[in-house]
Order: sequence, then C-alpha cells, then structure tokens
Amino acid sequence: MTLAKRGGLANRRLAHARLLDDTQLKKLFEVLAERYAGRNGGYRLARPTVDITIRGAGGHGSAPESAKDPVVVAAQTILALQTIVSRESSPLDPVVVTVGSIHGGTRPNIIPDEVKLELTVRTYKEEVRKRVLAAIERVAKGTALAAGFPPELAPVVTFRDFPAKATYNDPELTRRLAKVWEAQLGAENVVPAAPVMGAEDVGLLSLEGYKVPLVYFRVGT
Repeated sequence: MTLAKRGGLANRRLAHARLLDDTQLKKLFEVLAERYAGRNGGYRLARPTVDITIRGAGGHGSAPESAKDPVVVAAQTILALQTIVSRESSPLDPVVVTVGSIHGGTRPNIIPDEVKLELTVRTYKEEVRKRVLAAIERVAKGTALAAGFPPELAPVVTFRDFPAKATYNDPELTRRLAKVWEAQLGAENVVPAAPVMGAEDVGLLSLEGYKVPLVYFRVGT
C-alpha cells in the first residue's frame, strides 16, 4: 500500500482508528515504486521540528551598542547547534540537526527585534532524540545569555513532532522476503539498502512497540 506521506497524517489516522491490529493484520508492506531494496532493522528515522525565536532589542545599524542584535546571536546559535552532533553525540548514534530556515530583519541598516529559525532533528533512538532536543534548547538560551541578553529576552524554543516514529524492518520477516525475491528475481536484483536519515510515517503502522511485523522496501529505485 502507498499512503500519503507529508505530515504523516494518513498512517497516523489508520493506526489511531485501530483499523490495523495485530490480530487483524500480521504483515504490512509498502511498495514505493524491477529491483528490490530492503534492510534489516532500523531503516528510516523520527524527525521532530524545532522553532527558535531569537529575541533581541532593535536599533539602528550605526549604533549596535545600544541594541541587542538577534542576527549575530542567531548566527552563533546555528554554529553552536552543530556541536551537539560533533561533540555531544556518539558517532555510532546517527544524528542530524539541520537549520533549514532563517528569517529576520527588513532593512540593511536596521537591527531587528527578532530572528526566527526552523530546524529539523533526525535520530533513530528515542533516548537520543530527547537528549538532542534538550541540548538545542540549552544551546539557544545559553548563547543568548553569553551575548549579554537579559533573561526576559531568552529565546523561545518550540517543538513540533513529526507524527511518526523510526521505521523498523522486522529482521525475520525481511530475511524470509529476501529469500522469496532472490528465488523469483535472482540474487543480483535483491540489494541490501543502507539506512537513510529521511523520515517516513509508515512506521506508525507497526503500532506501539512494533507489535506488527513490518518491512519497508523499494521497488525499481
């Protein structure tokens, strides 16, 4: 089956409606597109979104000392956030922190009152996700504090969860399917896939605790 992806709403609604139950449906497959690719274990990950508003005190570009410049703090924050991956996370636990959007200011000679950042965070493990999200808030607020911003101007950090958990391919089911594909298509056409850092809502269909064995694989891609 192929369901709507963006926002993860279709699969979340199916799961919450209990239309998919381990007593009703024992195997789930998603076909995305002559060649099959699949992987045992973790394949796609969870992806929460983070909004950060860097609050400052605007002023004229000719007198930066009389303002609290959120543009400079936003730039420092973006760089500091990358140390969460490079210096706080194990290389064996994949983490990606991406600042994909930054908006602030209206004129080249005016220091704005605020700058808005939008981030995505990608992890496989739930405990890693929680740690990284906490670190993002700490780094954002700590950077502003170090720049001399008062507590009442602390950055506002908002978390928006992508409604999907990491996609986990059931190892036993994956092995069984691989044997069938190899027998029917030839071993050269069955390719183990590397894990990817993209998010996918199909993981919701396996229900809490991955009770329903699931295999996510690609066809023709």
